[in-house]
Amino acid sequence: RQMPVAPDDAAPDAFVVPDPTFRLPEGVTPLAYDLRLEIDPQKDRFAGAVEIRIQLAAATRTIWLHAGELEITGATYREGTRDGVIEGNRMGLRGLRVLALDRPVGPGEVVLKLVYAGPIGSDFQGLFRQRAGGKWAVFSQGEAGHTRRFVPCFDEPRFKASWRVTLTVPRDQVALANAPVELDTKLADGRHEVRFAQIEALASHLLAV
Repeated sequence: RQMPVAPDDAAPDAFVVPDPTFRLPEGVTPLAYDLRLEIDPQKDRFAGAVEIRIQLAAATRTIWLHAGELEITGATYREGTRDGVIEGNRMGLRGLRVLALDRPVGPGEVVLKLVYAGPIGSDFQGLFRQRAGGKWAVFSQGEAGHTRRFVPCFDEPRFKASWRVTLTVPRDQVALANAPVELDTKLADGRHEVRFAQIEALASHLLAV
């Protein structure tokens, strides 16, 4: 149910969206993701950063998305030219996570900026790794609801946003994603950064690296 726009003198609770029990609340639409992942198949953890441009239908101080078992270590947002802080995040049911903003934002576009880390598992869900011929490789499996295990996102098929993906991997690793390579840059630390062309209108569960 869409939250109504609260008057300027409303109590803070008027801008808080109640906890969902299954589906993400209405009123927030993801428009574009700019995702960066640092992956080393020799390690069982990865690091990530994502900027998510969203459209808010009404003013709110809480934004629900999916973040699985990810550890969010940095969280800010930008509304127009004004930056703000995401003061906290709390787990809900089924991999849901709520971001608590320092003030009401919207209606309109807002960019969420999240820095995070998470595990690389072996259970064929999210990011996982396998070993063959003495070498490790990392794969992703986002279907049906596992992209949230390596990207904070709006992980429901009804949301189809654009994606810009950049992978930083060891020098001897091949990096692949859903789109052609746009730029491959050697880094001073021996890794290389691979940027892929923008993907249009992709549901989160179809994202692959």
